[in-house]
Amino acid sequence: MTDTEPVTYDICIIGAGITGMAAALFAANQGLFTIQTGGASELLFASGLLDLLGVHPIEKKKTWRDPWAGINALIRDIPQHPYARIKKEHIQTAFDEFLVFLNDAGLEYKRHKRRNQEVVTSMGTSKLTYCLPLTMWKGAMALKNKTPCLIVDFRGLKGFSARQISQTLAHKWPDMSFARVEFPGSRSFNEVYAERMARALEVASNREQLARLIRPHLEGAKIVGLPAILGIHRSVEVMVDLQERIGVPLFEIPTIAPSVAGLRLKEAFEQHLPLKGVDLISHQQVLRVRHERQRFFVLDIGDAEKKRSIRSTSGAPARKPGELAFEKFFGSKRASSQPCRFGN
Repeated sequence: MTDTEPVTYDICIIGAGITGMAAALFAANQGLFTIQTGGASELLFASGLLDLLGVHPIEKKKTWRDPWAGINALIRDIPQHPYARIKKEHIQTAFDEFLVFLNDAGLEYKRHKRRNQEVVTSMGTSKLTYCLPLTMWKGAMALKNKTPCLIVDFRGLKGFSARQISQTLAHKWPDMSFARVEFPGSRSFNEVYAERMARALEVASNREQLARLIRPHLEGAKIVGLPAILGIHRSVEVMVDLQERIGVPLFEIPTIAPSVAGLRLKEAFEQHLPLKGVDLISHQQVLRVRHERQRFFVLDIGDAEKKRSIRSTSGAPARKPGELAFEKFFGSKRASSQPCRFGN
């Protein structure tokens, strides 16, 4: 089935990863009538960390606490690198714009504008990053200050070992202990999953049960590190409540994919980009690009069963953000003021 009347947009973003989502955000903020399409998003593989530049040159493993000094060195060594083509103030503005969107979507991030932070990974190594979810920030500060720390993992959770983290990081963070507990309600399961744990911790009674399991293991620890499982939509609220019940601050450590931190980003984009007028067309491919009368081009988007077309605005007036797009692509009307939501 083919739609014979293309819908008009200023720009089509192809790709549903973090780069595509950021491009759609920037375009919408510039007042461009934007549509985004792509295959299955790889955001579930994201750690939640937003890097700028932490290592250069890679073969020498030289790290940079100041990412901007690292960029200067990179430009000297590789004059054709994309960073050499962008003014630093534009990079900073882009980060500002991106973080405002995430904060407005309920994902609070934190950074020092001139300094990378060192964070713990699920493998027990550490890495430099530029922007951190607020739920991970205290871990970077605790690593810096060598605060006595307890790392907790869970029976049945794969890819995250508190013992491995503690032993691997002993040279950098000597006052670190570890414990394994059973996640509330998981006794009958051989394996537990981070997303289910995160959603369970949005229930206060589960947080109270978990706090009772962790408290006996503190033994002088001043902060507790957990895998990134502190809720999906209200992660800061979950963190604050749980740390009050335990009695010491908490921080999250990114986990392997599919990650809760990546899921938070995915849901934030899919729920809040439409509020800015972006039309999201999930799990669709661009099948063909063709020019018409040398005035504009048309993209055919779809799958084996259904194909739709969108047209560039050159030579034709654009529609208002979101106007008629839902009807054209999905066969039913909606008011242009209503967000077009997509599930994960």
